[in-house]
Amino acid sequence: MVLQILVGICLSCMFFNCYLSLNWYFVLFLWDFDLGFIVRSLHICFTSLIYLLIYIHIFKSIVLLILFDTHLLVWFVGFLLYVFVILIAFIGYVLPCTMMSYWGLTVFSNILATVPVIGVWLCYWIWGCEFINDFTLLKLHSLHILLPFLMLFVIVLHFFCLHYFMSSDGFCDRFSFYVERLVFFMWFYLRDCFLFFLIIMSFSYFVIINWYFVFHEESWVIVDVLKTSDKILPEWFFLFLFGFLKSVPDKFMGLFLLVCLLFALFLFILNCVLWFVYCRMSLIWVSLSFCLFYMIWMSGFLSLYVILCYPIWMEIQFWVFLLFMFVIMRLD
Repeated sequence: MVLQILVGICLSCMFFNCYLSLNWYFVLFLWDFDLGFIVRSLHICFTSLIYLLIYIHIFKSIVLLILFDTHLLVWFVGFLLYVFVILIAFIGYVLPCTMMSYWGLTVFSNILATVPVIGVWLCYWIWGCEFINDFTLLKLHSLHILLPFLMLFVIVLHFFCLHYFMSSDGFCDRFSFYVERLVFFMWFYLRDCFLFFLIIMSFSYFVIINWYFVFHEESWVIVDVLKTSDKILPEWFFLFLFGFLKSVPDKFMGLFLLVCLLFALFLFILNCVLWFVYCRMSLIWVSLSFCLFYMIWMSGFLSLYVILCYPIWMEIQFWVFLLFMFVIMRLD
């Protein structure tokens, strides 16, 4: 995360302009320098790597029921950290001011305008005017620089809560003996080294060779405020969120489903607290939260591939890769 922030500071200091019509040209200046594209590809691929590790971490924590053996504050801070990552990544997606990102911001901000009472005010606050202009880009750029430093504080708080209350492990490592930890230390060490080598090799391939894998063809088109983009397709880590917005024709209902996605995670944590308070008498609520959580998350992926006409083999390939990474991380 620190490397991502340092690379982002280099990009913002050398290759950023707050004008809508000129910002993409400053991004293209990277190709005029020796290995200049490496800076931007590092920033792009670091984002995908961070999201991949976050999703694996959430999936592993829920499947292994670490929540029942972890303090509630650890999960609340982790949930806040996930919200920070979503906001920062979306703002960074908008900053290059391509045809795709400009109209993506326009569509999403108009969806926020459907919120009762404060929707229009919230939309004007984001734009700074009655439409997206240069001041909007400058405001988003300032937020994109400020929020990562706040997120670093949340990361430190997450680690502090984790190690202050307990150190989490899927198999309740707090009850294992010290000698057993010494015996299995070599296997954990080899597992971590192999996983680190696998991530570095894959990351190097995407940075140097296939760094444009997250781009759509309209991500290379200069923004034209008078022409609407033919399609709006976010990056892969926002696809299932975009599936909720596209699953219903009404803007407010799509936003409501998106809020339900986050509420499902909160309800999952809340019901696990009830499991602690009422012991096994509320176990049925924990089971219902499991079902609700997985139904909403899986419906996001399914609605994405059905509504946006994605081939189903891409979803299967994604889950096979996720299962492979999960097995590697749990090898003992």
